Amino acid sequence: MRIESAFIADHAEVNPATRTLDVRSGFQSSIRVPRLPFRHVLALALVVQVASDEYGRAFTLGIDVDRVDELPVMLHQDFSFEIPRGMHAADGVSHHYRFAFSLPVDFYDVGLHSVIVGDEDSDVAHVQFIVQMVTTGRTLTGRASHEPWAILCRHPPVPEVPQHSVTPWFVHTE
Repeated sequence: MRIESAFIADHAEVNPATRTLDVRSGFQSSIRVPRLPFRHVLALALVVQVASDEYGRAFTLGIDVDRVDELPVMLHQDFSFEIPRGMHAADGVSHHYRFAFSLPVDFYDVGLHSVIVGDEDSDVAHVQFIVQMVTTGRTLTGRASHEPWAILCRHPPVPEVPQHSVTPWFVHTE
């Protein structure tokens, strides 16, 4: 068993009908929080490669989220799975399987953090990210923030421009 890809996202889930990994805002390198401490649900997406001779074997992976100084910000979670022997086991080729997790994380400090996925022998994947504080639309000096989300949240709201249902190049003016 080998982890082919591991990354964090805003949202990740495996579609049960197609077995595809549906991800929103994946491969994030930072998480922005409005205050500390702050509880955040972090999505973790994994793509695991299982060799044909490993079908029918149980695997257990541990998931931890730590600050760089190794202080945990999430309780350790174990994840066990088994790929049953079936039609893929007989073809002699390794196959990929997708998993998605929602990890409730309590951030107490800004800075470098990492998601660590490992088995009983070693760490298999490290996903590092930075926790950053965001402003609330104004800086300490009272000036407007240039954060994109703060621009959208400013009051008064920007007036909406009416949209025409007619394509502009078909409008005839006299």
